[in-house]
Order: sequence, then structure tokens, then C-alpha cells
Amino acid sequence: MGKYFIYGGILILLLFCGCQPMVQKKKRIIAFSQCIGNDAWRQTMLEEMKRELSFNPDIDFLYRDAHGDNNVQINQIRELVKQDIDLLIVSPNEAEPLTPIVDSVFQRNIPVIVTDRKTSSGQYNAYVGADNLAIGKLAGQYSRTILQNNGSIGLVTGLSGTSASIEREKGFMQQIGDATAVRVSGVIHGGWEKNKAYLEMRKHINVMSQSDIIFTFKDQMAMGVKKALDEAQIKKYIKIIGVDALPGPGNGLEQIIQGKMFASILYPTGGAEAI
Repeated sequence: MGKYFIYGGILILLLFCGCQPMVQKKKRIIAFSQCIGNDAWRQTMLEEMKRELSFNPDIDFLYRDAHGDNNVQINQIRELVKQDIDLLIVSPNEAEPLTPIVDSVFQRNIPVIVTDRKTSSGQYNAYVGADNLAIGKLAGQYSRTILQNNGSIGLVTGLSGTSASIEREKGFMQQIGDATAVRVSGVIHGGWEKNKAYLEMRKHINVMSQSDIIFTFKDQMAMGVKKALDEAQIKKYIKIIGVDALPGPGNGLEQIIQGKMFASILYPTGGAEAI
């Protein structure tokens, strides 16, 4: 009788334990504020993030695209913070306008990862991205080698207030600075966009077409430059160098294979690394 009583007690205990509600593990929330998401490089960044997140089902992911507008991005970050996020990843549209809002998130003890472009203050936990100063230096050294230290180079920069554009131009100019026979024939601002680079190139075609090399800070802008040169029926062969070197249809590597670009410098997105 005592044996059955013990077994019965164990059974009741097991049933009681089995009826206990499962404790739900709280999901972490990662928010990503993207400055502009309509080009192939940034779409690749987002795809890499999502692929990495697929291995982490305990994380919720909030994504916002500011479409290249500083004020929109500031308001989107404010809205994300209200959703009790655990971490903010941000690629600032421009450094100075976005610095105060990113600083405020950091000061609330919410971890902040800055990717690709930086803010001005350095108030963030980590930066994920390639060395843009080194990218500029590499382009400068490569251009000098091609020209054998004698010739002219046109520059197509990104958005003027972005750290990536500032650092690439600085690195490039440092590298060609002591080459007295290498000169910059012209500088136009392509704003990181194919169509804007195309329109600016059309405006300044007479100056830029005097270049032996045109270094564009992004492959998409290189395509806009090439389109403008073709429409102007420039007979001179100008070597166009870009940055990103993405594979796939319509991207930099395909443009090189088709002879529309001369070269492209690899620039990884850092999407997976940020996650």
C-alpha cells in the first residue's frame, strides 16, 4: 500500500509540473536605421543582415529606410527608441545632422553600432565598415600606376557631408599629392546616386572629359558617368574606376566584364558582421 501511495504522489507531482505554464523567453529587438536603401550595395547589406538573423530566431528586427533624408532618419530613430529596442544599428545619411540623435541614443545606455558612415562625435559602441581612407589611398596609388605618374584624374565624390566621401577624397589626395605630373582635372559631387552623377557629369562634360581616369566613389555613379560620356560621344578612352565591386546583373563586376568600367575596388557591406 505504501508503495502505491509513493507512486501516486510522484504521478501527481509530475502532472502538476507538466501543467506549469512555459516561461516565454523575452525576444531581443535590434533596430536598423538605414540612410538610403535603394541601391544594390545597401540592398546587399540588408540581405546579409537578414541571412545572419535567420540563425537567431530569438531576435526581432526593425528596419527603417530614410530615403536619403536627414530629418526623416532623425524622426525614425526617435520612433525606434520608443519601441524599447535593445540595440541600434545606424548608417547615418550625413555625419553632422545625425550626430545629436545618435549621441542621445548612446547616452540612454542603448548600444549603438555605426555602419559604413560615421557620426562626428564618436559616441557609439562600435563601427562596422571598411577603411574609407585606405580605399581612397588605394585608388590613388592604382591611378598613379596606370598613369605612370603622368596624367589627369577626375573625381566623382559622394554626398559631401558623409564620412565615407570625405575620407575617400582625403586618402586619394594624400596618395597623389607628391606626384607633380598627376593633376586633378575636375571634381563633381554625385551624391552616391547614378542619376545625380549622370546629371552632374553632363553639366561638366567639357572639363571631366579631359581626364585620363575618372575615379568615382561608387560603382552606381560610375554607370552614370559612363552614360554621360557615351551620350556626349566622347571618343577618348577614359578609364573609369569605381568602388563596391558587387557581382550580379547591373553591378560593378559585370560592368568591368562588359568593358564599361576599367576597375572597381572591393568594399564589403559589413551587414552580417553588424548583426
